[in-house]
Amino acid sequence: MLNIEDRFWSEILSGDSEAIQRMWASLNSQERVVVKGHLERLAVSTDWKAEQTEAARKALEVVEADK
Repeated sequence: MLNIEDRFWSEILSGDSEAIQRMWASLNSQERVVVKGHLERLAVSTDWKAEQTEAARKALEVVEADK
């Protein structure tokens, strides 16, 4: 069974716009800054699998459209 943090990241990196929006909406403004920063680093990192960086890019597209 996934813990809350694992579930959050699973949803954020799922590629599913609705799931990403739902998880993003659950964050306060400080948490959003931290999560967005992590996604930005993940999106350009060469230390992760291509699928993970692409998932981070998708999540960023969704959250940036939510401004």
